[in-house]
Amino acid sequence: MKEIIGRLDRFFRMGLGLLEIGYSYYSSSILFLLLGSMIFLSGLIKWCPLYNLMGMNTTCEIDGVPKKNSTLEGIFLSLMIHFCIIIIYLVVKLVQM
Repeated sequence: MKEIIGRLDRFFRMGLGLLEIGYSYYSSSILFLLLGSMIFLSGLIKWCPLYNLMGMNTTCEIDGVPKKNSTLEGIFLSLMIHFCIIIIYLVVKLVQM
């Protein structure tokens, strides 16, 4: 597998993954455990299936050519996906009350 996750994006993913894993123990949520584990592992191996499908690459260079703003796009995409999942989770919890 070719590395497609840059250093800043990698540390962001690993930190967010650890936070979600910690929250899963606090809330007894399998969803956050799975999501946090998946995000942490993608940062650890520097490869993301979603980035691969969309053709994104947040490393500093592609074939020796420097890129601009790719890391910010990757972090923004990760935040939006997590935000949507958290909203869905909260709506499901409210419906169950």
